[in-house]
Amino acid sequence: SLQVEVKYGKDRLSDKQKTTAAQITRAGGVYIVAKSFDHFIEQFQKAFALADNELFVLRCPIEEEEATLSF
Repeated sequence: SLQVEVKYGKDRLSDKQKTTAAQITRAGGVYIVAKSFDHFIEQFQKAFALADNELFVLRCPIEEEEATLSF
């Protein structure tokens, strides 16, 4: 699973958010704290071992359609 927490300025994770982050990562998920869109992309690429400008394919099982996202 992937969870993204967006923080702005001096915002910090609350104790509850830190607990949730620990639970997600212990279960094998990815928890990203993003300060900007560029920071999110950087962390996403790092978490999923994607190279710069590598395409990420998103599959939608309900509609069985495929979309290609370029970061």
